[in-house]
Amino acid sequence: MVRVQKLTAETLLGAPRRSAAIPNHDGMLALYTISTHKFGDKTVKQVRVMDLQSRQSSQISDDDKVHDAVWVPGTNDILLLKSGDKGRTKAIMAMEKDGSWEHIHIAEFNGPIGNLKLKKLDDGSVVFMVTGQVDNDGLLYNEEAHQKLSTGRIFDGARVRSNEQPYSLWYNTLQQDSSGKWKFAGHLLNLVNNRGLDAPGGMLDVGDPLSSFDISHRGAVFIAQDRTVLDPGEFAVSSAYFVPVDSFSLPPTGRPKPIQLPSGVNECIMSNIRFSPDGAMIGFLYVPRGDEYGSRLLLASTNSLDAFDVFSLVTPTWGGGDEEHDPPKGFEFAGDSENIIMTSAKCGRTILSKLRLADGEMPHIFFKHGSASAYYPLKDDKWDEVLVSSSSFIDSSLWQVVNVSEAAVAKTLSSATSEGKKFRLSPDMVTEFWYEGADDVCVHCFMLRPNDFDENEKYPWVLMPHGGPISSWDDAWSTRDKAVLAGASYGGYMVSWMLGHEIINKFCCAIWHDGIFNLPSFFLQTDALYEGGNFEGALYPWQRPVAFERFNPARPELLRNWRNAPPTLVIHSEKDYRCPITEGIATYNTLKGNGVPSRLLIFPNEGHWVLDPENALVCHNTVWDWVKRCVNGDIRRGDTKW
Repeated sequence: MVRVQKLTAETLLGAPRRSAAIPNHDGMLALYTISTHKFGDKTVKQVRVMDLQSRQSSQISDDDKVHDAVWVPGTNDILLLKSGDKGRTKAIMAMEKDGSWEHIHIAEFNGPIGNLKLKKLDDGSVVFMVTGQVDNDGLLYNEEAHQKLSTGRIFDGARVRSNEQPYSLWYNTLQQDSSGKWKFAGHLLNLVNNRGLDAPGGMLDVGDPLSSFDISHRGAVFIAQDRTVLDPGEFAVSSAYFVPVDSFSLPPTGRPKPIQLPSGVNECIMSNIRFSPDGAMIGFLYVPRGDEYGSRLLLASTNSLDAFDVFSLVTPTWGGGDEEHDPPKGFEFAGDSENIIMTSAKCGRTILSKLRLADGEMPHIFFKHGSASAYYPLKDDKWDEVLVSSSSFIDSSLWQVVNVSEAAVAKTLSSATSEGKKFRLSPDMVTEFWYEGADDVCVHCFMLRPNDFDENEKYPWVLMPHGGPISSWDDAWSTRDKAVLAGASYGGYMVSWMLGHEIINKFCCAIWHDGIFNLPSFFLQTDALYEGGNFEGALYPWQRPVAFERFNPARPELLRNWRNAPPTLVIHSEKDYRCPITEGIATYNTLKGNGVPSRLLIFPNEGHWVLDPENALVCHNTVWDWVKRCVNGDIRRGDTKW
């Protein structure tokens, strides 16, 4: 029997949040984490293992200081990283013994580290690699051990919104003796040894650092960003590097070697770097400047380090509009260097497809329901069956075994919400349609209806422009005269734009969250200045002032129209460097100056996302209280007292 709960802000934010399921080497067990926040108290975090046959799970740890948990390759042992006193980090091996899990301390490091990745070598040793900051002497940096009398920082380069100390990759090996005990060989070694690089790059961003480096018996590869750039327009540009390593128990013998891009491929954003299973090839994704839709796969030999565009060799029509050719968001080599599995965005979903890297081949889509968040071969190196973790509008976490060749779910292992029943959610609540947008482009749209929807009744509705700007509302769990307009990030920019146009008269209230007020000034303040092809190739407002002003919500003639705006709630966070808080304050002051009923909610300790559960609860409750009061007519357009 499923225990049914009413879906409120408290039940949504307090529901257990489950990670992806990671299978062990033989596909019998799955490792995962789960966190549950108790409002007014704390967040309880657990590391657990599920038996995939019985579906029963056991607890490995409930220590909230444990932040990484990884299978030791080829074993059922689990390596944990735990934050210690004074900024230090402990490595603990969890080993099953007589039906319980024994924890063995194997190492302690003099600084915070994370993003643990392990790789088994032919001699039986296991490479241990993590991310961590570097001090001025090239050693692991520990902020708590480097207390300063002043907090002032001096900049000569363009990276103002960055960590003071660069990031590097740190490594050594784990070795198992004849009695089965694990030990750490020596101390952490600095792979990069270049304070001019952040490796991996974007550690303060929202991406997955684990996708930005990889290990093989030949060495390591990583994506890095140059900390010494002088032009703010180079903020987001990244490069790929290879470091040959003769022994992972010794310092590297050479410096990182850049991977050379093909002729005609200039500065770009790179991501998702991987070794082929034999270590002979390096693959990574790149997005050229001015074409944020155009991600492509590059391959390079570890011998030459000269990259080439794989997609142009597989099929000349790749990216030419065929609906099957969805640009990849990520990929993994599937068993060899000739096959990959890709994640792609398609109609508001994150799909999985397999592609053979040969002339004339087409992607074979094998998972297209909901949004896949992670996938692993059920058994080591066998990609015929894949353990897929996904979510949807009705299910926060779904684990399924998928047969790749048959494109069919072989087994559903677990659903966190009992396929939505826990919150009275069902697939019938989700509908989708297409409408004609600007320039005769058809736009895909989701509509979510209440579970007791009656087509003969009238309901308030919420229009939610997506963020991005290159993005969409996905089929994934996320946290008229009575229509509500709500948008965050790029969606907040869209709210700013609509506030200055006649369409705003159709809404009874608006929610503006971490958005953009003045387009030209925003581009000079954001931490991710990058030319995406939106302003006739310009990066700075003075290069194409007309192009920038054309889409600037803060043009005076548009700001005067804000007097017609509905009651508007503005939400912003002081540590948001993507859309700085000055944009939110300017939005709020403009609303007040035009006599619009408005309210400002600020979070001093949050960034571009409101992550703290207690803050998230305040945010949710404030939003829905505002919406309810506007829909019910308690606050109306033009009210001077409310």
